[in-house]
Amino acid sequence: MNKVMLVLVAGLFLSAAAVADELIVTKDGKSVWATGTRKSGDNVVYTDKDSGNEKQVPSSGVEAVVPVVQRGKAYKPEEIQQNVDLLKKLVAKQPGLLRQLNELLQGWQALQKAAPEYDGMITSQINLFNSSDRSPSVYQKATLELGMIKFKDVQGAYTARIDAACEAMRKEFVATNIVRLVKMAGIQPMLVEHFVPLKRLAEPVTKAAEPAEKEKIKAMVEKARTTVYDNSIRLADSLIAGGKNVDAYLRSSAVLSLLKKEVAVTDQQKADVDKKVTALREVAAKMLSGYTLNANGFPVTDDDLGLQNKTRPFAIRTMFSSITFDEQCAMIPAANPGSLRVKQPYSMPIRLIFNSAQPANRVFGMVVMITGTSSMQTRTIKLPAVTIKNAHAEITFRDSFADFPDDFELGADRKGRSTLYIYLACQDNTQDPVKDPWEPISGAWAFRINP
Repeated sequence: MNKVMLVLVAGLFLSAAAVADELIVTKDGKSVWATGTRKSGDNVVYTDKDSGNEKQVPSSGVEAVVPVVQRGKAYKPEEIQQNVDLLKKLVAKQPGLLRQLNELLQGWQALQKAAPEYDGMITSQINLFNSSDRSPSVYQKATLELGMIKFKDVQGAYTARIDAACEAMRKEFVATNIVRLVKMAGIQPMLVEHFVPLKRLAEPVTKAAEPAEKEKIKAMVEKARTTVYDNSIRLADSLIAGGKNVDAYLRSSAVLSLLKKEVAVTDQQKADVDKKVTALREVAAKMLSGYTLNANGFPVTDDDLGLQNKTRPFAIRTMFSSITFDEQCAMIPAANPGSLRVKQPYSMPIRLIFNSAQPANRVFGMVVMITGTSSMQTRTIKLPAVTIKNAHAEITFRDSFADFPDDFELGADRKGRSTLYIYLACQDNTQDPVKDPWEPISGAWAFRINP
């Protein structure tokens, strides 16, 4: 067995690639198409592609085991070149196997020819970024697209150009957005509503920045955080005193909620905000005529409580221990949706109650989860615009089961019951492409569902 063959076969036997299709070439000028080739003692064991039978041949009689190019599989440039070199040597040494060997050689050589369309695709991404506002979403999309091209370019013909383009984009993205961060950090007076977008932008920029730039951004954000916390905690007393009607209470509650969630970092700071929230709710409980503040700060009416009691025959409130969220909304199904069935459209009126003011033009969605035999089927259905008045909103939720998987199989618990869950979410604005864009803001309701 020659040296080249030893290198290739050793790598093949010791890796998961051994399950790929191969051509076994013997020293006596024969060949066999095989799969599952592996080394077993002094033998090469394989499954004959024609007969399907497992066979073996002494390793000493094997010239080479050459993998067949698998469509859709990525190969490293050095692996491609190694197989091309091996096949050229085999073609010269085994003239009786020219047809099989040339077929394999052409397949491997084809991978060394750069796809001409990649050049235009790279240029397109560069131009799109250069003509953009250099926002995090644009930068992440451009680098992701270039990364996909690099992955497909198995021979590495465009690696250098792609790497250079990504580095140029990174530098421009960081430089442009540091200027934005400096401007945002200079807003006076610095309040919670100013700090949140500053913090959101700083996160992706910090990830892309060089060490010295990271420290600059961190110092900028921390200085703004301290200023915002000090300003807001001083304003808290006036917010509390102003919480004398529902809208004022919701606005004050929203500021304190953001202060704890986005600004406070130490346990002491969070505890101080909690005290302010308690004080706000005590004032609001005395001043809000016709409302009762429950334990989570929701201003509920007697009608709300009566409506919730009517849900007992057909729905159950529930919480998922695996889902953590800032509860900003309490949902109450306003009517029995009737017998629910998989893939059968349904609708139900729902009352929403909020404990803090919601940003203007916030996009809401209803997350729908159904237990399957192997996993939970989860979808998010975007809702029409929600109008909130006195902390309340009335909506009609409709689910048409559009785009529902055809192969879904309904699961059941030990008692044979299947469940559909719904909860309210809003679109997250972190621009993180990895994170789920829908952020939960309510507990869930569970309904029985039939096949």
